[in-house]
Amino acid sequence: MNQPDWVEFRNYSAQYEADLAIGVLKEAGIPVMTRGPLTGAFGPSFAGPTIQGVTILIPADCLDEARELLAEE
Repeated sequence: MNQPDWVEFRNYSAQYEADLAIGVLKEAGIPVMTRGPLTGAFGPSFAGPTIQGVTILIPADCLDEARELLAEE
């Protein structure tokens, strides 16, 4: 089984903003990973914006579909 090539999709200032996009992507069957300062429950980016923000990563072959899904965001 081949591992997907993960690419940065979007960066959000806070985890709760990224969570909205993550929900849409996962509902469409697109795998998602996040990168940021202690993302997750009660990390610094959970309650508000951080300087680094939260980056959503997705498989490269899902990029076009993800852009279409979140085009109206």
